[in-house]
Amino acid sequence: MRISLLFLGLLAVIIFISGCAEQPTSGDGITNFDECTAAGNPVMEYYPRQCRTSDGITFTEEVIEPPMPPEDENVKAVNIAKGAASGLDSTILSNENTTMKVKDTVRRDCPGCWIVELEYSLMEESNRVQKATVKITIDDWKVSDTSYSQITDVAFTPEECVSEGGRAVNTVGGEGCNEDETEIGDVVGFISPNICCVPTKTYCTEEQRGVQACTMEYRPVCGWFDESIQCVKYPCADTYSNPCMACSDEKVEYWTEGECPQ
Repeated sequence: MRISLLFLGLLAVIIFISGCAEQPTSGDGITNFDECTAAGNPVMEYYPRQCRTSDGITFTEEVIEPPMPPEDENVKAVNIAKGAASGLDSTILSNENTTMKVKDTVRRDCPGCWIVELEYSLMEESNRVQKATVKITIDDWKVSDTSYSQITDVAFTPEECVSEGGRAVNTVGGEGCNEDETEIGDVVGFISPNICCVPTKTYCTEEQRGVQACTMEYRPVCGWFDESIQCVKYPCADTYSNPCMACSDEKVEYWTEGECPQ
């Protein structure tokens, strides 16, 4: 009986000690984040913030946030921004068609103040990829402003690349566009990365329009007609023997190297 009472007494002491240990206390009698900051101890800019006492005990700020709405794209963007500012993983895949990625983080001169820039990518059913830039301003770990750039097309299907007068170039081996070509975006639908290269457009100048006679140089170019010209089929252009001959035709707006595509 005496052994049982001794055991129960020892168990009560252990439970009491354990209960006290759950709440750390510094040598200055500090027991929570607010007391730690009030004592002038340094605050570490994490989320949630942390305060460390002179004897090395860390207290984490208790953050009571309002209930969040269903996690739509804006909420996800805000969560990514907070995570990036805290040094966490900065990329999230919202679903199979949407990706958000941190482009830049700028720390501002106030506690918990950041500007986080995200890149938002959306793949449509046609496999065309669209992107937008989302800029999120954070003040004291609260979002004060969110702005979006205009969404622009940045990728083409192989068929769309060809319709632009371009060609798909596989970039795995380091290949890119030729000197007389311009990259206009990515080409989707391939296992390896491809870009769309189109002939560089050279627009006719007023001086070229006023030339009285052109040389007989043979340097075939494709002269593309002004948008006011209604064409029955692609391409809306003609092949000329050289750039001078192309720009002497008032219908031509610009030219590209080589004969027109068939």
